[in-house]
Amino acid sequence: MVTRRTPLYRRPAGFTLLELLVVLAIAGLLVSLVPPVISAVVPGTKIKVAARELAVTLRDARNQAISRSMAVEMQFDFDKSVYKMRGGEDHVLPRGVRMALIEDATGSTVVQIGDEPYRLRFYPDGSSSGTAIRLGNDEIHYQVSVGWLMGRVALWEVQDGAR
Repeated sequence: MVTRRTPLYRRPAGFTLLELLVVLAIAGLLVSLVPPVISAVVPGTKIKVAARELAVTLRDARNQAISRSMAVEMQFDFDKSVYKMRGGEDHVLPRGVRMALIEDATGSTVVQIGDEPYRLRFYPDGSSSGTAIRLGNDEIHYQVSVGWLMGRVALWEVQDGAR
């Protein structure tokens, strides 16, 4: 006959204090190392998102001009880094992101004079008055161009040598 003995001491389930402290120390180390990595990526991400939002708003204005069979106007205030579809909400660029007008449809550089906003028009046939706008900071630049003939909106990153 085999008899079984029940152990007098059973190890309780769970973690020891030492195991918990080691895990907390590793987690604290990871949390302290992650912010510098994220902050290095975020400035470029903010500019890229702002450029994409501008391109989407311009495409939306073109689509509205075509679908409503009437001209739709975009207004830009380069001093305040604000743009909007006429009668719509202001789109304010994130802090540190600047907006500049590169050229209008004639290819000449345009300067905003006084408080009058720069205007870009999309026409019912899909064409536009054409423009090129650059968004960026001291390091990263994106250019959003609107073709005058077809109203095509294009977005690309501007390399360092092309400023």
